[in-house]
Amino acid sequence: MFIYKNMILYTNAITSLLFLTNTFRLYFKSNLIYFYSFLLLTISSIVHHSLPHIVWLGYLDRLLAGNVVYQGGSEFYHYLSVKSNNLYSINSIITICTFLLVAYLYGYGYFSKTLCFDKNPVAYLYHSLVHVYTTIGHHSIISML
Repeated sequence: MFIYKNMILYTNAITSLLFLTNTFRLYFKSNLIYFYSFLLLTISSIVHHSLPHIVWLGYLDRLLAGNVVYQGGSEFYHYLSVKSNNLYSINSIITICTFLLVAYLYGYGYFSKTLCFDKNPVAYLYHSLVHVYTTIGHHSIISML
C-alpha cells in the first residue's frame, strides 16, 4: 500500500494489471471461455483491490479466480493427456511450480494467518507475488494452446 497525494494506492490493484497480459494473449487464441474468464477476473481484481472495504467484491473476485484456475487447469490437463512426454516440458514445469508457489502463499497463509493473510502490510506484497506467479503460470498454459 502506497500513499500518493492523499490517495491510497494498493499494490494488489497495480499487480492485478498484470492479468491484462494474459487477457491480451488469450484474445488471439481460440478459447473464448478462458479469455472472458481472465477478462472478468482482471476487472474484478482491479476493482476489488482498489475498494477492499466492499466485502462482496472479495467474494466475486475469489469466485472468478476459481473459474480461471479451473479453465487453466482444464487446458493443462488436456495438454498432458495428448502426450505423456508433455509432463516434462518446460511449460509443464513452470505451470506446476507456479501453482505450488501460489498454493503455498495463499493456502498455507490462509490457515496459518501469515503471508497473504498477515495482519501487517507485508500481506499486500505477498498477495502481489500471488498475482505475479499466477500471471507467469497462466502464460505458460496459454503457450500450450
